[in-house]
Amino acid sequence: MKRYLSLLLHFAALTAAPLQIATAAPSELPIASQILEYDALLSTLNAGTLTLEITEFEDKYEILGRFKSSRALSKYYTWNGLFAAKGHWEEGARQTDGYFVRSEGSDDRFKMVVLSKREVRLLDGIDEEFTTLARPGGTDLISGLFFSPGCYAGSLLHDGEDFYPVKTIKRKLTKLGQSDLHVSGKAQECVYRVSDRKQRKRKIYVTQVQQQGMTVAAKIRVAISFFPDPTFRLRRQYSTN
Repeated sequence: MKRYLSLLLHFAALTAAPLQIATAAPSELPIASQILEYDALLSTLNAGTLTLEITEFEDKYEILGRFKSSRALSKYYTWNGLFAAKGHWEEGARQTDGYFVRSEGSDDRFKMVVLSKREVRLLDGIDEEFTTLARPGGTDLISGLFFSPGCYAGSLLHDGEDFYPVKTIKRKLTKLGQSDLHVSGKAQECVYRVSDRKQRKRKIYVTQVQQQGMTVAAKIRVAISFFPDPTFRLRRQYSTN
């Protein structure tokens, strides 16, 4: 427990926004903020809700997120997670500086990943010891897929622990069908080919829209053979501040 708390406090210090806004430099003041809510879908099953809050500064950004399983999914399996990312802009693209993930499931699986500029600290089980890993290359998955300004131009994405080679294989203008629940209208679709560490390849379809002057993913679909494609759809009932 001491290891858990010390690492959690370390990351809180790593990603904390300036507390004394009144004396902060102009570049440290937020210039935009949005809260986005996504439905996670497996065919017709609502698997849960992904909530993302992004705060933009002049030359950096911060993302907070939470995934909560739905009651429907909880009949079979429960998975809940919290994460945070902190990064900066470099040549028009988002670059991750720090990343934190804490997840647990109904099978008692617990995991925590803390990525800094130098290394990764991994806790794979509440009773296990922390291990130190080399920092993976690329941008984190949330920054790269949900908030990329246009199709992701990098060659690597990561989840804080593992990296995934990625390539944009198609981009096109499209339109999301009218919906009372989810964002619709003119959009751009980016199709990626992503590989995992076992060299398995799959396609990820990301449909982007402009919202409050920011490019965000309105729909993400991961193509998986023989199973329903996991899909995230951005709700119309999002909150802003």
